[in-house]
Amino acid sequence: MYPRVAYVTYQGDLPDNDLPVALEAMRDARLDAQAVIWDDETVDWGDFDLVVVRSTWDYVPRRPEFLRWARRVEDTTLLANPARCLAKNTDKTYLRVFAQKGVPTIPTVWFEPGDSSADCADTLVDLGWQRLVVKPNVDGAGRNAVLVESPQQAAAQASEWATQGLTAMVQPYLSVVERSAELSVVVLGGEISHAVSRKAPLTNSGDSSAVEALDVPAEVRELVPQIMRAGRDGEDLLYARIDLVPHGQDWLLMELEATEPRLFLNSAPGAPARFAAAVRAALRG
Repeated sequence: MYPRVAYVTYQGDLPDNDLPVALEAMRDARLDAQAVIWDDETVDWGDFDLVVVRSTWDYVPRRPEFLRWARRVEDTTLLANPARCLAKNTDKTYLRVFAQKGVPTIPTVWFEPGDSSADCADTLVDLGWQRLVVKPNVDGAGRNAVLVESPQQAAAQASEWATQGLTAMVQPYLSVVERSAELSVVVLGGEISHAVSRKAPLTNSGDSSAVEALDVPAEVRELVPQIMRAGRDGEDLLYARIDLVPHGQDWLLMELEATEPRLFLNSAPGAPARFAAAVRAALRG
């Protein structure tokens, strides 16, 4: 009997292009793999040797429920990525910790419930930021990111999210994303698997779903271990996607996606097999 693996997805309309190739690769690797909906109450998670969180794309408005589910699963069987990782990674304030650890990130002003909108606007004026991006700390695929044209607009948007109990991230809009696609590096089993370029969603120059496979630049290969160390915090991650944007001669981290990122397994030869190998390695512990 082959080890049983749940590929966890959601009940929604957005297609998960990784799902069919991942299932095929795992079955080729002699794993009994099947797609399972995360909030299907009829599922006995103890029936699986490993539960792999993948396209749970409806978790954002239900984050507390999602995290309770993850903890219940982890109490029953092996969960990847671990519940503690999911809790941290679904709150983008982790980027503040990354910056403190020396990871090059996009400069950010954080606006928390109780902060002053006027003080925030003054800070942004002093920084000289004119076009700005405002994001809530709990979001998926940048769906709620807002591009604004003044510090006052940014502070007002941040204040609105704070009234909902959210922490807002205010960042300068980097015009380089209009000229250069962001780089997404996929890490499987702790090793770089492949990378793709993606058009940034806040520009008019393309669709963030349009991807192109490319080689990982040498300077990014040197940066990835530092980012992974900051993200692992002692935990083993089966998968992660590191999203970077060029800035002068450097690369800045936009996000470390370790919950439900698209892994673009179709974009690189051997990527599905590497995903299956990472799953097998996780089963061995």
